[in-house]
This record gives sequence, structure tokens and C-alpha cells, in this order.
Amino acid sequence: MDNSLPEPLFSLIVSAIIILSIVILSLFDRINLPGLIGLVMLGVILGLSLLNTIDSTLLSISAEVRLLALIVILMRAGLGLNRRVIKKTGHVVLRLDPFSLPLLYLLT
Repeated sequence: MDNSLPEPLFSLIVSAIIILSIVILSLFDRINLPGLIGLVMLGVILGLSLLNTIDSTLLSISAEVRLLALIVILMRAGLGLNRRVIKKTGHVVLRLDPFSLPLLYLLT
């Protein structure tokens, strides 16, 4: 027996989670706390530990969502790099990680 949610209800739950996340982020921004703390608290409240409102279909795609989040984080970090700063600190990186020699060679 398939116990997944119907498509409209699934979309409604995902939309509600996104709206709650935006509200939590703005609330934590107003009280000068990192929004990530609020999002973690929201996940604990909505997740399996307290209210159990997240359906198993959402949990089944959580690996893909985590991979997408990791890609976004790494892209934002990579786009924020300054080539001049990397050139100045490249020798320190080389001392810390000898396997980064090809990267240092490509950046100079």
C-alpha cells in the first residue's frame, strides 16, 4: 500500500514549509540571531522528533535536497573567492596541504 500524499497536498505542505522558513528567517533577523538557528529549530519542530508533520515522500527526497543545498553553498563560496587574496596566501595553503600544488599552479 502506497501511503504517499496526493500531489495537491504535497505541494501545499512544501509551500507551507517554505513560507514558514521565510517567516522564521525574518523573525530571527529582527532579533539579531543567525537565521540558521531558527531553521534548525523549525526542522526539529516539524520533523520526526516532535510534530511529525513531514511526510515520508518529503523524507525520501531529502538526499537530493541536501545535495542541492551543498551545491548552492559551494557555488556561493567559490564565487566569493578573490584571486588576489588566493595568490597572496597560496604559499600558506601549499604548506598546509601539499596536494594543493596543482591548484596553486593553475591560479598563478
